[in-house]
Amino acid sequence: MSSRPRCSQVYESRKKGLYPRSAVDSSFAPKDVYEVAALFSDAQRDAVGEIGLVGMLEVANITHVDREYCWSLFLDVDLKRGALKIDDDVYVTFNEVDIHNILGIALGGDILIEKRNVPPSPAQVTQIREYLGLCPSSFYVTIGDIRWALKKPCQNPFSEADKIRTQVGFAMLCMASCFSPRENRQTVPTEAYAICMDPANLHRVNWGRYVHSELIGGAEKVHEIHREGKRPQLYGCPLVLQALRFDSVDTGTAVKPEPLVRPRIKFYTAFILSRLIHKDTVVGSVPKRYGVMKARRMADQSLPWNGQNLRSKIQEAKAFIDRSLKEHALASAERNTLFFRKLSALNDGTIACMNENMHREIEKHLACL
Repeated sequence: MSSRPRCSQVYESRKKGLYPRSAVDSSFAPKDVYEVAALFSDAQRDAVGEIGLVGMLEVANITHVDREYCWSLFLDVDLKRGALKIDDDVYVTFNEVDIHNILGIALGGDILIEKRNVPPSPAQVTQIREYLGLCPSSFYVTIGDIRWALKKPCQNPFSEADKIRTQVGFAMLCMASCFSPRENRQTVPTEAYAICMDPANLHRVNWGRYVHSELIGGAEKVHEIHREGKRPQLYGCPLVLQALRFDSVDTGTAVKPEPLVRPRIKFYTAFILSRLIHKDTVVGSVPKRYGVMKARRMADQSLPWNGQNLRSKIQEAKAFIDRSLKEHALASAERNTLFFRKLSALNDGTIACMNENMHREIEKHLACL
């Protein structure tokens, strides 16, 4: 299989569908979350932490998302493996634990979010608008409404109404702008209404399962759109795929890797992502080609792991064990000789009395016999 940089398949999708050259459509907007989080008080940040979304407070101010690069990443998701292709025959599987490490959202949860393809009910609209402190209306809640509600000053001391407004608003904003953005920029997923109807149980929600299912579902849609030659549209959270890729490739001197930073979105700022994407793109390629960076290899991955190498490693391990046993036996024999020499001197009267250290040494030695 060829290891050439992969070609941007956005161009091919446009050519099939006879669409003019334009950006990939996407409503993914992490800057929405960043802007409101930057204004939160300590009490609001604590309230967000209670529902398991504290990591999203660390999202960077990403005002520009390279949609073509994200589109290419979604096309690199192997739907059968449930993994992201990093290089020829190199795949990285991802699950809720990886999403926890990347986004910093809570692991587990017994309440699952069910995808809903129907509009929210009038009762849901009324209740959510009340939680957010919006005026009574039959209009659906928009992302703009949520941002306005979250930027409102809170009472001092922090009231229960402020806490509910913060938790409900932040959960809905994360779902609408980052976890499961829809075709319309202002649309809030219906499941966001449903899951926030009972704010007291938001801490039990399995956010990781939701993000993972939306990523896989988003990859399925992207593959389908590509096959049919329709206008490119992103779904799910491409930030997760970006972090997975750049954590798995050799970035060279482009960026100094800091693998211990958690959540990973705290490390992957807008500047770092832009620089890495630039380094992963073939300069001057039309259409754009990606995949310049290759899979990171561990130090011993370059060894020829054949049968002879394996036998050599086994022999080295056996030699180490034998050497350790011999050293232990010699040390034990030396200790025994010294002990009995002291004991004999005591019996012969050479040593008139024993101090506390000798008492402890004799008791310890006898216990081992």
